[in-house]
Amino acid sequence: MAALTATPLVPTYVECARDGIWSLIVACPFCGDRHQHGGGSDAEPDIGYRLSHCLDGDLVNDYVLIAAPTDMVKPRRTPRAARWPR
Repeated sequence: MAALTATPLVPTYVECARDGIWSLIVACPFCGDRHQHGGGSDAEPDIGYRLSHCLDGDLVNDYVLIAAPTDMVKPRRTPRAARWPR
């Protein structure tokens, strides 16, 4: 029987776009490339379990996004439409 391996925990760089949608950016523990995942539009980003973007055939590359140090988080901004009346 093959040994089970733990799902990697990956620190996540978080930023909120002008439209209010969170972007979750990680350095993939499998291929080393940068991957970007959506984090929703709630007040806090939706981090947690994800599949990597470098799927390898039948092999499932998954990881858990975790909160990064605060210097890796860009604060939520008020969407432009809400800041400037037309």
